[in-house]
Amino acid sequence: MAGLVASNLVAGRTCGTCTACCVLFPIDQPDLVKPAGVACQHLAGGGCGLYPAWPKVCGEWFCGWRRLPRLGDEWRPDRSGIVVVFDAEGVPADYPERPALKFILTGPDQVLYTQAFLGYVAGLVDARVPALLAIPGPVGTFGAKSFLNRRIEPAVARRDVGEMIRVVAETLAILRGGAFEAVAFTHGAPPTG
Repeated sequence: MAGLVASNLVAGRTCGTCTACCVLFPIDQPDLVKPAGVACQHLAGGGCGLYPAWPKVCGEWFCGWRRLPRLGDEWRPDRSGIVVVFDAEGVPADYPERPALKFILTGPDQVLYTQAFLGYVAGLVDARVPALLAIPGPVGTFGAKSFLNRRIEPAVARRDVGEMIRVVAETLAILRGGAFEAVAFTHGAPPTG
């Protein structure tokens, strides 16, 4: 998994009109400050209005769909309703594999109850690859996440799809009921409206 974090991208795979990352994440860089949950001020006509001269952070960051060949075209974030990212935080010490794959729900809950999602997560759990389930927070906050492996392992071992769905739904409810931390910016205040 560590090699997947390198700059290798899936050949022939481009963002196209997907701009999920341009809205979802907070950015606090000298050349771009943007709160989470707000469209970047440079979005224009289904893509970045600055491309190819976009801010450094944008040119160096790619979601898991751009990096993982096993995620088919249906996993592109604007199609799947899930943004896959790499995240080294929140993984228990007895899981030496780093980073985890974090699945951020950006679409309707139902996308998490599909064979595509549940099957992929089951494969990760079987291989002891850490998986995190996450949701975005309110505008201007960090999202919430939960380590999914331990919660879903018993259902995966039994191949009990109904129980896997119940565990995912329960995890979503817990995430939604938690507190969201506000993003503090060090490179100035993000633009408003």
